[in-house]
Amino acid sequence: MPQLGDLVKASTIGYAGGNARYVKCPICGLERWICHRRQRKNPPPIEPIKLCPKCRMNQWLEKRDYHRDGHPLWKGGRNKTRFGYIRIFAPDHPRANLPHSPYVFEHILVWEKAHNQSLPKGWVIHHINGIKDDNRLKNLLAMSRNGHSPSLNVKAIQKRLREVEAELAQQRMAI
Repeated sequence: MPQLGDLVKASTIGYAGGNARYVKCPICGLERWICHRRQRKNPPPIEPIKLCPKCRMNQWLEKRDYHRDGHPLWKGGRNKTRFGYIRIFAPDHPRANLPHSPYVFEHILVWEKAHNQSLPKGWVIHHINGIKDDNRLKNLLAMSRNGHSPSLNVKAIQKRLREVEAELAQQRMAI
């Protein structure tokens, strides 16, 4: 078991190039290896970043206020990706891609809330009608990543699509 402050070649623990140091996050106490590389031949000793990604993101969010109400760039914590999916600001969610982004896809949040469980590892949420920002529960289908191939699930999806279309037709007649 490594001790705090241990310095090893990064390649010995599976990292690429440079050295790795075993550190502890001063905020949450998480112990982990961090990799740091030299920028020039004899650089001055640089203290590596010791905060874990989650604590670093929390500090960054505290410094920035564009994710808060009242800031002109705040859009309510909801945005759309260039691929058409909607993301929701949820930095505490396990699927938030910290430290890069505190957002989670809305279709995952809708499915998890309705089923009161997290999406199993290796599973994806499929939009039945193909519209990526239509996140109604009736339009979402959880399936394994292997079963997400269009050639394997066309019949099941077509059946569910016919059911949804029939329900919509009944709702239109009731109006």
